[in-house]
Amino acid sequence: MRIALDAKWYHKGPPGGRTYVRGIVDEILRDDRGIEWILFLRESDPPFETSGKVESRNLSIDNTFLRAKFQLKPAAEKAGANAIVSHTIATNSKNALNVPIVYDVLFKSHPELFTFRERTYFNQLAKTVSRADAAITISRFSRDEIVRHLGLSKEKILLCYPGVSDRFSGAVPAEEDRKVLADAKVKGPYVLYVGRLNVRKNVPVLLEAWKDVASRDHTLVLIGAKDESDARIDPLLRDPLNSSRVKHIPWVSDDALPAFYRSADAFVYLPTAEGFGLPPIEAMKAGTPVICSKAESLLEICDEAAMMIDINPSELRFAIDRVLHDSDLRFGLVAKGFKRAERFTWQRCVDDLANGLDGLMRNRA
Repeated sequence: MRIALDAKWYHKGPPGGRTYVRGIVDEILRDDRGIEWILFLRESDPPFETSGKVESRNLSIDNTFLRAKFQLKPAAEKAGANAIVSHTIATNSKNALNVPIVYDVLFKSHPELFTFRERTYFNQLAKTVSRADAAITISRFSRDEIVRHLGLSKEKILLCYPGVSDRFSGAVPAEEDRKVLADAKVKGPYVLYVGRLNVRKNVPVLLEAWKDVASRDHTLVLIGAKDESDARIDPLLRDPLNSSRVKHIPWVSDDALPAFYRSADAFVYLPTAEGFGLPPIEAMKAGTPVICSKAESLLEICDEAAMMIDINPSELRFAIDRVLHDSDLRFGLVAKGFKRAERFTWQRCVDDLANGLDGLMRNRA
């Protein structure tokens, strides 16, 4: 079996997609399963240090549509690929299986969370997915939504859950974590949020709740880029009840991020909807108790290992105060979180991907 994988998001891409690609590629490079892989990078990306049955090649076109049609497809066919794994848009090869990764179809199920321009763009991508031989997705929720909105049969959708890197739970000296926090000017105990600051993540609800959280010793640390799609965020950040108790960090490196998780007293995540929702699992892996919304994918992913709440300030404020001050609740969530996070590994993800593609090829033959 010879699989072409578009790895253009390995070095730079949307946060969730980049994490997924990096996890898969790193696992491919680490473990030889006897499968031949061709990994396609951007033109300016350094090649992977490959060996055995893994090849690394560069493509010059970055635009999603043009790359898939004019470079990825012919390059993969020339390399003798049996399957072409692309991002959000399906290639149209007649010689290989066309298998795009579809992280979610929230633009269909929750169009109110997207601009007209975003919906137009994603709908163009969706048309190609409907004609694909199969698709890869990251949760049962996303799989069922793809069936519902794009018309692919469930049998043609490969469910490949993301994994969580061991670096989130690694035995790191406490002084190293303290140095990371000091460099970011984070002082004292804090509650953490990781993710984009946009309308879908309900950060304004978190900021409203934070104004009245009982613990005045804690800081709320927000890590993630701020979208301009929600005009409510800046005024809430400037609110006198928040301004001295909220710290926004637009970006941290992959190496630094685990330190923020490990040192937090609680992690909060409140999206209206998600394709998967990796940050809560990263927090669990780091031993941090999780509070999150009852979004369908989070109910699936977190199960009983998180404190699940409705999205409103009063319920969130109560949940934060409970987790910070109820030691039995905290220890219970941490123990359940460790166990839950063990289910999500990149080895399992790549195994499911490889086995699923092998099954599709056998059925095609």
